[in-house]
Amino acid sequence: MAEFCIIKTILFIATFLLTFQMNLNGAEKIQYRTISVVDAKNEKIAGAAIELVGTGKVFYTNLNGVCEIPEALFFSAKSITINYISYKTSVVLPQNSDTKVILTSR
Repeated sequence: MAEFCIIKTILFIATFLLTFQMNLNGAEKIQYRTISVVDAKNEKIAGAAIELVGTGKVFYTNLNGVCEIPEALFFSAKSITINYISYKTSVVLPQNSDTKVILTSR
């Protein structure tokens, strides 16, 4: 019985160390570009669509008006279009874009 517990403990420790090593070496860190969308009164806009033209991808801002997009995908876009109902569409280039986009009313 004691031998079984020792073997079980050794297997647990080996599995833990192997998993820890895989986490250190396995995944490459993904960099994100954060975009916040606000209106002219600096109020956060939740649910704004951020379309990466040329990639076929659309992201949406969260309740804080913020959206995180993988940098590789962000910079592969030809342009970035931000849409929200009752606001004018805003178009920015990935190379020139600020992290804060201000939408104006129609």
